[in-house]
Amino acid sequence: MVVAGALDRTPYDWISAHDATAAVSLLRRHPTDLILMDVNLPDISGITLTQRLKLLADFAGIRW
Repeated sequence: MVVAGALDRTPYDWISAHDATAAVSLLRRHPTDLILMDVNLPDISGITLTQRLKLLADFAGIRW
C-alpha cells in the first residue's frame, strides 16, 4: 500500500497484482519495463517467481 500510494503521485502508468498467478497474467497482457516484486506473495515466494520469470524470453528486457 505504501508503494502504491507513492506511485499514484507519479506520471507513470502502473499495475499491481496480489499473487503470483495474477502477476504473470498481467505481465503477459501488459508489457512493462520495470517490476517491483514483494518477496512475501501468498502463493509463491517473490524471489522464486522472479527467478522463474528471468528464465522466460518474454521477460528478458525487464529491469529487476
